[in-house]
This record gives sequence, C-alpha cells and structure tokens, in this order.
Amino acid sequence: AGERGVQHVVLFINTDAPLSPAWKYDPKDRDPVMDDIDDNIPAYFGIELWKPNSPGFFLVHNTVFRREDYAGVVIALQAAQASGQGTVATTTLTTVENPWWGISGGLTVNVTWVYLGRVASWEQQLPQDIRDKVAAKKDLNCKNPHLVREEGMFKNFPNFKTSSQQQLEVPQANLLADLAGWTVLNNKEQFISALRPTGAPVPPETNAPEHHWPFPFPWHGNGSHPSNGTQPTNGTQPTNGTQPTN
Repeated sequence: AGERGVQHVVLFINTDAPLSPAWKYDPKDRDPVMDDIDDNIPAYFGIELWKPNSPGFFLVHNTVFRREDYAGVVIALQAAQASGQGTVATTTLTTVENPWWGISGGLTVNVTWVYLGRVASWEQQLPQDIRDKVAAKKDLNCKNPHLVREEGMFKNFPNFKTSSQQQLEVPQANLLADLAGWTVLNNKEQFISALRPTGAPVPPETNAPEHHWPFPFPWHGNGSHPSNGTQPTNGTQPTNGTQPTN
C-alpha cells in the first residue's frame, strides 16, 4: 500500500496472540515481549521481537512507520479492547523510507487496525449454553479479554493457535466468522471513513445485529442450534457440514 501511495489502509491482525491490556503492558514504559502483542505490529515500527535470522520470522525489513508513533497505536487498540465493542482503532501515521519494499518516507497514511480478540458486548449476546463453552473459565464476563478459553473445542478462541489449530471444526469457523462480521458492523463508521471515496454517497444504515444467529451455527454438524434444535434464522443450511450454501 505504501509503495502505491495509498492513503487509507484497513489492516486485520488475525493473530494467535491476544493483546495485553493497559494495566499489563504500557507501551510508553517498555518495548513489547511476545506475550504482549502480535509481533507484526511492532515490526512495522522498527521494533523486532525475534532474534536476527530466526527461521520463518524475518521481519527486519518491515519497518514502514516511525518508532515514536508505536505507543499511540497500541494505546488506541487497548482502549478499543477495553470498551468491549471490538478492538478497532484508526490512527494517522507517517511513513519512513523503506528501500526494501520501495516505500517513500513522509507519506501520511490513515490505518484502521482490527485486532482479533475477545469482545465483551458480542459475548454477552451469545446464548448462554454457547457462551459457557467459549468464555475463559477465569474470565466469564470478559473483564480481561486477553484471557482465552483454556480447554475444549473453543480452546484459545478467538486466537486459535496457528501452529496447532490450523484445521478448524465447523462450529469454530462459524463462530469466528460471526465475531468478525459483528465487529465490522459494530464499528462501521471507521470502515466507511476508511473505504468510502471522497464525495461518494453514504451507504444505507446497517447496524450490528443482535444475536439471532445471522451466520449458520451447525453445532452438531446439521445446522441446528445446540439448545433448542431449531434451524438458523436466515434459512441457510450447510450442504455437507462444512460450508453454508450462501
């Protein structure tokens, strides 16, 4: 994007590393460690968490923003996470020259960051039987969203481990899709601002849905709701237990 001079970027951080809250990690006081944040974000600001020449994790060429702007991004994401409405934050940043990727310095870029993590408002709308299987046992009310489920099918949800949970079951994938869709709709103003061309008409009003299962949720592989055996409210039915027909 920086190479092409793009001024608005929407960046989804689909990570297996939950974001540490402000009380646990203050980016103004110290550099991050692996448990604080996804390693790609610090790398964009010239902060390398991996040792040089680490196999498979060579991020040293990815510096595109000023190091002094890093803390502001993290603080904005932590505040969004604490709000319980989805970890979405928009920041205005200035690029630094990056010959490796052909990026010029001094460009102003508005970046909308979307960090994958637990969302309190979304969890509160889940049917209780599903919520009981998704929420961290140590944090059932999502007061500390960096804590994730410790066991069961939804272990680590939504930050499934990319090293050991690469093949998701249907309920895992559908619930993850529901969370992602809800987060986008619940923060629609930021996405509209980032993606709508200047002067374009404002799109129709669309709100984040309350949970009547807008996405199929085949808990038992047949499209039925686990608690009452009814079909998804939008009429869709997975044809083979893996993919919705719409």
